[in-house]
Amino acid sequence: MERESVGLISVAHQAFVTIAGCGVNALSGLQVAQEFVGLISVAHQAFVTIAGCGVNALSGLRVAREFVGLISVAHQAVWRWS
Repeated sequence: MERESVGLISVAHQAFVTIAGCGVNALSGLQVAQEFVGLISVAHQAFVTIAGCGVNALSGLRVAREFVGLISVAHQAVWRWS
């Protein structure tokens, strides 16, 4: 994990990956960037799940989530494989 702080600006980069084979539950996430600037918070998150045969597969891609003051904009896309 990489973390940078400059005044009120905080940037965090995180990556979480899980890969599973057959007969198991697979859950993995990729959290690309999270930025906070004063009262402005911009979060970009991507969650990806890859599963083999005979498992429950759940995956989501949260493209952008932006908070600016009282303004909240969320874009979400969910992909499912089974």
